[in-house]
Amino acid sequence: MPQPLRARPRARFAFWQAVGWAGLAAVWATLAVAIGRPASTAVWFVAANVTVGLVLTTGLAAFFRWFRWSGRAAVQLVPMFLLAAFGAGLAHLLLAMLPGVCGARDWDFLGFVSPTPPGVIRATILYSLWSLVFVVGSLAGERGEARRRTEVLQQEVQDAELRLLLNQLDPHFLFNVLMLVQAEADDPDRVRELVLRISQYLRTAIGRASPMLPVGQQAEECLAYLQLQRARFGESLSWRIEVEPDAAGLLLPRLTVQTLVEHAVHDGFEASGEATEILVRARLERDQLLLEVGYPSNQERLSSSGAPGLEEERTQGLRDLCRRLELLVGPAACLRLAAGNGFATARIQSPVRRHS
Repeated sequence: MPQPLRARPRARFAFWQAVGWAGLAAVWATLAVAIGRPASTAVWFVAANVTVGLVLTTGLAAFFRWFRWSGRAAVQLVPMFLLAAFGAGLAHLLLAMLPGVCGARDWDFLGFVSPTPPGVIRATILYSLWSLVFVVGSLAGERGEARRRTEVLQQEVQDAELRLLLNQLDPHFLFNVLMLVQAEADDPDRVRELVLRISQYLRTAIGRASPMLPVGQQAEECLAYLQLQRARFGESLSWRIEVEPDAAGLLLPRLTVQTLVEHAVHDGFEASGEATEILVRARLERDQLLLEVGYPSNQERLSSSGAPGLEEERTQGLRDLCRRLELLVGPAACLRLAAGNGFATARIQSPVRRHS
C-alpha cells in the first residue's frame, strides 16, 4: 500500500492529540485566571498536567493497539477501557503530585489534582472520555482507510485493465501485412513503403503513453492502417475523413477512431469483397462529441441476423472500446450500431473532453 495511506492514522492521532490537549489547556488556563490565580502558577499547572496527559494517552493508545481492541467483542472492551481509564487517571494524579511537578505547590485550586476519591473519579472520567473519542475516531479512521484502500485497488485494477485493452493488437492483420511484405520482396521501394506504414501503425497502436488523444490526431494516425489495408486489397478500398475544426481537438480514448475503422473494414469491405468507401465524420453537437464511421453494408445480410449488436463475436473490438469509454470518459459516453438502406454506421456520442 502506498506510504501516505500507512502514515495517515499516526498523523491523524498526533493532530487530534495536539488539538484535544490544547483545548483542555485553554480551559484550565481560563479557569485559573478566573479564580484569581497568578499567571505563572496557571501556566505551570497547565504545562505539567498537559505533559502528563500527553504521555499517558500516548501510552493508552499503544496499549489499545497492542490489545487489538478492534477485533474483540464489546463485552471484553468495556471492562478493559474502564480499567485502563482508571489506571491512567490514578497514574496522572500520582505523577502530578511528585515534588517539582505538582506536589510542592497549591495545585488543587481547580479540584482536579487531588489524590482523593473525587479526584480519582474526575481523572477516570477524563480518561474514559478520551478513550471513547479514541475508539470512535479510530473506527471512523479505519473505515476511511479501508475505503481509500479499496478505491486505490479498484483504480489499480482499472488501470491494468485499461493497459491491456489499449495494448491489444490484431495478430491476424499483422500476419497478413508481413506476408504482403514477403510477397513484395523483389520491389525494394515497395517494401520500404510498407515497412514505413507498419512502423507508423505500430507507433499508433502501442507507442502512446497518453490514454486520451484528440479526435483529429486519431483520424490522421488512422491513415497508416487504411494505407496498409489498401496495399493488401488495392484501390477497391477508399475512405473519406471529415473532422470539423471545433471537434478536432476534443479527446477520446486512444485508438477509438482506428477501432471503428477496423470494424468497418472487417464488417464492410472484407465481408462483401466489393468496392467500399469508408466515411469518418466527427462534429460537435449540443455540447456532445459525435463520431461516426459509416460503410456500405449488405442490408439483406444484416437483416437476416437482425440489427448488428455488440453481443456478436465479430464486434469484440467494439466491446473493448465500450469498456475503454466507460473507464476513461464515464457512463455518459455510448457506442451504437445501426444499419439501413445498404449502409451501416458505428456512432459514438461522448461528453466534451479537452486538454486541461
